[in-house]
Amino acid sequence: MKEIKNSWPEVLLTGSDENAKRIYKKDWSKHLMGPIENWSQSFITILTTAMGSRFPALMLWGSDFIAFFNDGYGTVLGDKQIWALGKPLQEIWPEAWESLYGMLKGVIETGNGSWAEDQIYFLHRKGYPEESYFTFSFARIIDERGGFGGILCTAIETTEKVIGDRRLKSLREIGNRAGTKSTVKEVYAESLAVIKEQSRDIPFAVLLIVSPDGNTVEVFDSICMETPSGSFNLSDIPVLQRVFDNGTAEFIDQIPEGFKHTPIETDQDPVKLTCVLPIKISKTTVSGFLFVGLSPHLPFEDPYRSFLDLLEGQISAVAASAKTQEEARERAKALAELDQMKTAFFSNVSHEFRTPLTLLLAPLEDAMGQNRDQDIHIDRETFESIYRNALRLLKLVNSLLDFSKMEAGRSEASFEPVDLAEYTEGLASQFRAVMEKGNLNLEVEIDTLSEPIFVDRDMWEKIVLNLLSNAMKFTFEGGVKVLLKEFPNEVELIVEDSGIGISKKELPKIFNRFHRVEGAKSRTFEGSGIGLAIVQDMVKIHSGKIKVESTEGKGTSFRITIPKGHAHLPPDKIKTKAVTITTHSKTHGFIEEASRWIPDITNDTDHSRTNSTILVVDDNADMREYLTRVLDKNYNVLAASNGREALQIVKTGQADLIISDIMMPVMNGFELLKKLREQKKDSRLPVIFLSARAGKEATIEGLEAEADDYLIKPFSSKELIARVRTQLALVALQSDLESERQALLIKDEHLKQANSNLQKSNTNLSQFAFVASHDLQEPVRKISTFVQMLDQNLGDMEKSKTYLEKIKYSASRMAVLISDLLSFSELSKTEKVFEKVDLNKIVENIKNDFDLIIEEKHASVQCSALPVINAIPGQMTQLFSNLLSNSLKYVEKDLKPVITISSSLLPIEEIEKNSALSPNKVYYKIEFKDNGIGIDEKYVERIFVMFQRLHSKSEYSGTGIGLAICKKITQNHHGDIYIIPGTQGAVFNVILPTT
Repeated sequence: MKEIKNSWPEVLLTGSDENAKRIYKKDWSKHLMGPIENWSQSFITILTTAMGSRFPALMLWGSDFIAFFNDGYGTVLGDKQIWALGKPLQEIWPEAWESLYGMLKGVIETGNGSWAEDQIYFLHRKGYPEESYFTFSFARIIDERGGFGGILCTAIETTEKVIGDRRLKSLREIGNRAGTKSTVKEVYAESLAVIKEQSRDIPFAVLLIVSPDGNTVEVFDSICMETPSGSFNLSDIPVLQRVFDNGTAEFIDQIPEGFKHTPIETDQDPVKLTCVLPIKISKTTVSGFLFVGLSPHLPFEDPYRSFLDLLEGQISAVAASAKTQEEARERAKALAELDQMKTAFFSNVSHEFRTPLTLLLAPLEDAMGQNRDQDIHIDRETFESIYRNALRLLKLVNSLLDFSKMEAGRSEASFEPVDLAEYTEGLASQFRAVMEKGNLNLEVEIDTLSEPIFVDRDMWEKIVLNLLSNAMKFTFEGGVKVLLKEFPNEVELIVEDSGIGISKKELPKIFNRFHRVEGAKSRTFEGSGIGLAIVQDMVKIHSGKIKVESTEGKGTSFRITIPKGHAHLPPDKIKTKAVTITTHSKTHGFIEEASRWIPDITNDTDHSRTNSTILVVDDNADMREYLTRVLDKNYNVLAASNGREALQIVKTGQADLIISDIMMPVMNGFELLKKLREQKKDSRLPVIFLSARAGKEATIEGLEAEADDYLIKPFSSKELIARVRTQLALVALQSDLESERQALLIKDEHLKQANSNLQKSNTNLSQFAFVASHDLQEPVRKISTFVQMLDQNLGDMEKSKTYLEKIKYSASRMAVLISDLLSFSELSKTEKVFEKVDLNKIVENIKNDFDLIIEEKHASVQCSALPVINAIPGQMTQLFSNLLSNSLKYVEKDLKPVITISSSLLPIEEIEKNSALSPNKVYYKIEFKDNGIGIDEKYVERIFVMFQRLHSKSEYSGTGIGLAICKKITQNHHGDIYIIPGTQGAVFNVILPTT
């Protein structure tokens, strides 16, 4: 192997490194480093090694960190490469100097190398602070003296890798996070949340949504941007209009008017370039825009453009997927709603058919049940009902046929020139009488038309009659107005009313097939839910338009426009010969039906009859009349047209049984039943449901709602009467059972009372046993003791006299105790000798009995007027005597007793608070008030218990029975006694009934 030897500095020219050649050519004589020939060998060795490396290398020499670098590191310096050679590092990278110096200082002081990975620096190497990332290491260079010579830096730029990974992560996050969302708006919100986390590539972002018609745009949400509020025209911002039209992204160097960038950091460099990206949910249509700012710290090159393209595509794809899911859910929801509406429609149609069928079949069945040997007789009223319901069935069948033809696209029309003014006025005027019967005004304002209008007569008749019928059905006050106006190219029919109106929520659905407004107030529940759908289809067949305007609670207006001439109509369906209109074939059916919506109920049943009363509830007048005729032979019959009217009748207490339809306006059968079951008084009133809803499910639903029976239309009169008899029999049986139950409850109450009395007696006996073993024992023991002492000291007259006094006192105490016990036991006897007792006389007599002690104690006893009540005289005397005795006894020794007795009626509030009193009685409160020692609150219950003394016998004498006797006496009189605690005297309140 042949070694190539080169001298210094010519060795710098041997390699391919351009920076090595620049070092050779540069004049270093006036530089801090000195002439190139005098550079130290250690520096030359490291420098030539670095220059020969293909890896980016930077050598920093001396304490000033003079920079030498190879071509690899020169790419890092960019435009600074030639200028930076031989410059101190602080001058080259002033923007990164603080961070770099800290690392360099650490290497110099410790001698250990350092390592940094993907370090970010905003470097001015292309004329702006560029976001850059580096992985590098610093190692110390030792000079010939063994001291610090410089720093060798090996580095690689990782900017592309770091930014590329960051952008890929954002695109992946949008796919993962936004991809889980189920609506387009949720996708948009989550996509913006991801973008917000990626602010280095996108300093601001605004997502805008285009309206379905493509004319306006509205801000959905934004990041670091003030935006216009509300929606604005797409054309107001030309760049948005261009992107919408072309479907491609567009870059602009200014932010549109009305938008303002609000950076999080106020010293952030301003955005100079922005981009509007189209969001496409479908392949061709732009449904939104993503308006973003581009980073002023990154070069706008192919990678940046590719990222924005991928961002647009990712959001569009995820939003399209969500839109597909939304549409699938909407289709499923629409199908479910359609299925539900169909179910409701068939349920309603069943009701619509079964009611007239009942009114056809049931009277015919009754007629056929007559004597077979005689001719069948049907009265005129029944015959008219049969005829009306046959017309109603025909109208229903025709409506269903019209609807099915239109659904199948097989509707056949024949267009003729018609004097539409005359024809429409004739149709509308037919409704005048029935409107007036319903207390409504009908106004008809028809312009004289300059030419005949091509219409299908039959369809026009149905359009006008359906709208008039609908207006009357939902209008209760005011009236209906019909107008026909002529314009240059069309005529307009207006039918407006002052009815209940339609809510904003229901208005868009009003022409939907099978749709009915739930809970709407109307004259009848009857209706198939296809009338307005048929009207709309018939208007479309005429190439016309129909629209509706409504304010809830104020009324509704339907407007139909029909073009003039016949150019818009199929040529093969046109008859050019004018037709004179003389009759209106279907008007009679509509008028008859509407007339039956007006309640004509007169409940003038003869209630002197002893029969049960049946309440019939149905919104169909014919059904009410038929049920009344069937039931009137055996029962009193009342009628109501809806649940609310029925409740008012039930409140009068006249009904014994209710027969109710289920589907009714104002309040349906289920709501009526719920209200009845909630009312205690009428909760068991039997209810039989009549319904057109057949099947086990309907029957179970009715019975689970607590109906007593469920009868499906059509039914026979015999079956109805049998069900009524059964329910009334059950009511009678329940009434008998309830009476027996009440009798048993009363007996049970008597037994409980007797048992309670026995328990009280047993308690009293126990108390007497206690007295016999305790309180009576003490005076007996004393008498025995003093008798023995007397026997031993008979010679001593003074002692004998003392012993005799004590024997006498004990005997006296025992006598009082026995007397009180006898009094208490007497109170337990069921004495019922009540009579008028004047309490004033009772108090006066007691004062006379106590006159000596009153005089001795200088007591004052004041008594205001007391009532006369029904009571047991002896017990009243004992009650008042015990209370007065207590007041005289329990007073301080040197204090004169002051006692006041008063009375007043006890307020009802206090009666209700006291469980011992009856709220149905009137009570007096007798108040005993004194200035004695009073009583502590903790003893207020204890003092009324037998033998409960609060003081020693040496302080105050007594047996402990007196207040227990008072309590017993008040209980015997169904009253009460209680004490108000306090230390400034006692207040006893005695509560006694007047009777």
